[in-house]
Amino acid sequence: MVQFEAFVQKNFGAEAWRALCAETRLGDRIYLPVSVYPDAEIFALMEAAVEMTSKPAPELLGLFGEHLIPPLLETYGNPRMKSWGALDLLENTETTIHRVVRAREPDATPPQLYCERVSENEVEIAYRSARGLCALALGLVRGVATYYNEELEVHEKTCMHRGAEACLIRARKFV
Repeated sequence: MVQFEAFVQKNFGAEAWRALCAETRLGDRIYLPVSVYPDAEIFALMEAAVEMTSKPAPELLGLFGEHLIPPLLETYGNPRMKSWGALDLLENTETTIHRVVRAREPDATPPQLYCERVSENEVEIAYRSARGLCALALGLVRGVATYYNEELEVHEKTCMHRGAEACLIRARKFV
């Protein structure tokens, strides 16, 4: 939640954050880093942000995902990741970052990711989550590319919102 507040303030201003909190009746709630909050709060804030910005929810979620990568890696990353590339991080997210998240925050419920290195320059990620935030996942993948200063072609092959059992995201490095 702290990062959603930072995202809104950076992109739309401090007044926008106050307006979102007022609109969702969250008032002056203070969010703390590395804490777990009810999903209903982030969904309410996101819905209000969609209305306020007139941006479609998938676009806004994607931008938020891109914003999240630097602070997530600062909080949950490890020194080994500095020598990796974007595809290495994507391939190992579940076994490195999500493992740390679950250990540090037992109430946290990150999505289940099943990653497969399809080739030297391509990773496929199966995203499964009851939250259905695949647009956020796509933004996170784009954010990883930006973090490593690499160009990735990112597309979603299948989507839970279109009846698939998982969202399959393909990330291919331009060589």
